[in-house]
Amino acid sequence: PAHNAHAFLDIGSFAAKGVLGLMTYLVSWSVNVASVLIAFAAKILGVAVYVRAGGSIPVVAATWKILRDFSNMIFIIMLIYMAFSTIFDRNGYKFGQLITRFIIVAVLINFSLVIGNLVIDACQILNNVFLASIGDLGARLGQYLNIDALVLKDVNAADVTIAALGSSVIILILALIFLFSMGTAALFAIIRIPYIWALLIVSPLAWMSWNAALASRAA
Repeated sequence: PAHNAHAFLDIGSFAAKGVLGLMTYLVSWSVNVASVLIAFAAKILGVAVYVRAGGSIPVVAATWKILRDFSNMIFIIMLIYMAFSTIFDRNGYKFGQLITRFIIVAVLINFSLVIGNLVIDACQILNNVFLASIGDLGARLGQYLNIDALVLKDVNAADVTIAALGSSVIILILALIFLFSMGTAALFAIIRIPYIWALLIVSPLAWMSWNAALASRAA
């Protein structure tokens, strides 16, 4: 009976080590996958931060022209309405007081794409200066989390312990957190481009609406 009990304990110990080894291997494999995804996200981030999100895209320039012409049409209608209101002394409009602002807004409407591109280029130049001083952005962000150095490799089933599995789990959690952070940064760096395009496209409407709001407030 004692021999059977000892054999049973050996079988149980071997099975436990086998389960621990399998779990450690799966966790280590997951960390390797996460490290590959982190490297991919770092590459995307490194490219996306250097992309100039200006209005040189043909579809952006063409759509901006349509909204610019529409804003100019509304602007002319507002200008005519203000002129007639001044002539007939209606609604408290003073042409001499509002004409300067109307001229400024007219310039802003028709040069909104150029002004937007100048601001974007200025910000991009400043951004590139900082990025050049940093170097490889992905490498800088990942220099304190060397996944390859942390992953357990060539795990021997005889050496597997619960502590080793716990260490691998902690490494996996850190890798997933870093992957989430890197992926979020890359995602925001990408989606900022269409958002900037959209803002450039509607910029004539924004200036026209601002002028209409000031005119109504002045009345």
